[in-house]
Amino acid sequence: MKNKTIYAVVSPSISIAQWLSLCEKWDSEPDITMDTSLINSSEEIMHVAKLAFLTKNRFFSLSVMSNLAEKELISNELLDTIFDIGDQACKETVCLRKNLSKELDRKCKSVPLTHHYKKNKEL
Repeated sequence: MKNKTIYAVVSPSISIAQWLSLCEKWDSEPDITMDTSLINSSEEIMHVAKLAFLTKNRFFSLSVMSNLAEKELISNELLDTIFDIGDQACKETVCLRKNLSKELDRKCKSVPLTHHYKKNKEL
């Protein structure tokens, strides 16, 4: 029998207790997917990013950081933090964005990035 997919929905008003619960579920469930589609404003991105930064060594937090780095309204400051404290996937996601700050562009050029390299190679 196939496992039922569990959805980890990150709401704009998520509390630290709810966040920690999602971290636990992410680690323990074999079939789980994340949904950050409700996070749409700069303030909501900041709130969720702060929770992810508090628990930066959790797999769920790293996945959320990578997802937030794709959001159009994320600030360069948050992208910079995600690049600095995130894992390789976070760095890749940040560096695939267009219109990076000069500092982020410099950082992206200083680390090996598989996807960024392929993207530039195809151009």
